Amino acid sequence: SATKLIGMHEFEPTDAFLKDVAAIVCNNDAWTQPLCKNVIFLLAGFGSDELNM
Repeated sequence: SATKLIGMHEFEPTDAFLKDVAAIVCNNDAWTQPLCKNVIFLLAGFGSDELNM
């Protein structure tokens, strides 16, 4: 099925290509790193103790 193909019920990508892309995009030195943080924030949610308030 399509959900099995894209790994819809998996949090961590298992495809080697996706792992390579994530390693590049989420690298600490990458200019796209804030975007990566925001995507993880949207997927995983936040902890109120983690927020600077």
